[in-house]
Amino acid sequence: MSLLSITDTRYFSQYQQACKPAPAQLWRQFCNLEEYPTATFARQSSAVFSSQIEGVEIDLNFYLNSRLTNAQGVKAETRRTLDWVRALEDGYAFAETHVLNERNFLKAHFMISKFMDDHRERGVYRRVPVVIGSRTRIVYRALPPEEVAPAMEVFWRDMKTLRKQALSPEAALYHASLIHLVFEKIHPFADGNGRIGRLLEKWFLAQHCGKIVWKVSSEAYYEQMRPAYYANLRALGASAEALNFDHCLPFLQMLPEAIRSEIADLS
Repeated sequence: MSLLSITDTRYFSQYQQACKPAPAQLWRQFCNLEEYPTATFARQSSAVFSSQIEGVEIDLNFYLNSRLTNAQGVKAETRRTLDWVRALEDGYAFAETHVLNERNFLKAHFMISKFMDDHRERGVYRRVPVVIGSRTRIVYRALPPEEVAPAMEVFWRDMKTLRKQALSPEAALYHASLIHLVFEKIHPFADGNGRIGRLLEKWFLAQHCGKIVWKVSSEAYYEQMRPAYYANLRALGASAEALNFDHCLPFLQMLPEAIRSEIADLS
């Protein structure tokens, strides 16, 4: 099986059956909570935990304090890491106030990749091959560079189709997770795919379910479940040319589980 369209609903019935409690019920519970974190805290938390998933060793409390003190007394190397997280925070702030389309998405990538070594790769689809590996083996071989732009053209065409639909919260959750998954399998950028992919998931969901979506700390849950998060991404196969989306359900279930975890934390 090749890349799946983000409009595809073939796994939706299985998704509804597999998620316990049902995503629609979880979403109602989340929307009916009495207290939520502030928008600023939620944004900073998302930026920190999403960065931690990529191996950035910055504690949330340390980051919050550094923002209050303008990182005074922080070593240059640590300040650079803080700046990476701050750039991602700025990307979230941009997404919260802009329509999700390809132009704005590329702008967001340009923002979050402010400190990339090769500035020519900021906000543009990659022109180099990408292989993701561990110490002992290749974990994933992404699309060759000449296939990235055509794949993203289809991706954004399908995104436009979804944006025109009046999706239920349950359907929006399903497609948000599928968008996240398909995007990571295309892996269209030279760097920053994980961070921008998690932002993309929430950005899409917010377009359908409102600004309250930005209060969901899905990144914190993904960081907490990091081994499962990566295992569920790997489960589809080691090459973009031979993906099997029949194994996608464990990944699709992670966003509802993140909401369930958030409800427990805020209740």
